[in-house]
Amino acid sequence: MFLILTYQLQSITGYSALQTGLALIPFALVASITAALLTPLLMVRIPPRWLVAAGIAVEAAGVVPLIWLTPHSGYLPLVLVATLIEGLGTGVAAPATLNTALSGVLPSDSGAAGAGTSAASQLGSSIGAALLSTVAATATASYLTLHPTAGIASGTVHGFTVAMVWGAAITLVAAGPIALFVNARTPAPHNKTAKAP
Repeated sequence: MFLILTYQLQSITGYSALQTGLALIPFALVASITAALLTPLLMVRIPPRWLVAAGIAVEAAGVVPLIWLTPHSGYLPLVLVATLIEGLGTGVAAPATLNTALSGVLPSDSGAAGAGTSAASQLGSSIGAALLSTVAATATASYLTLHPTAGIASGTVHGFTVAMVWGAAITLVAAGPIALFVNARTPAPHNKTAKAP
């Protein structure tokens, strides 16, 4: 989402790199607050498969407002709403995913397991960015071929919105196998009052 959104904000809306970075701060804030305060409470009550799948489904929902972007769209309300929803989904899915990946791993192997999880996440993000950029470029070219008087901005935004539809659909589909096949158990609550022997 963020690669396409960055293109939208800089090439269409006219934001500078600094303005674009500031525009994405709400995502980081919501993701951080959710990961620190809400997700730990949910992880001891909800099985990981449902928590991760729900977080991914919310991330997919965060892409939906961007489908209605136009060449004249500003930051409010669509981009702000999308970043807030995306932050909520990421704040739930990311910690639950990492916790699930590290559950059952020996403490001596936790560094390698965490690195493997991070590498898999980066690989998925890279493939997703390449795929959605290709979808956006192809949709833009097709649109401008069929509507030669529409203008570059209209064609570009059309390509972005098509990529967002594909991104939301792929993300939502990914939640299904997670809900079906992840079999980690809900971690036991940490007893802060327990005394060391």
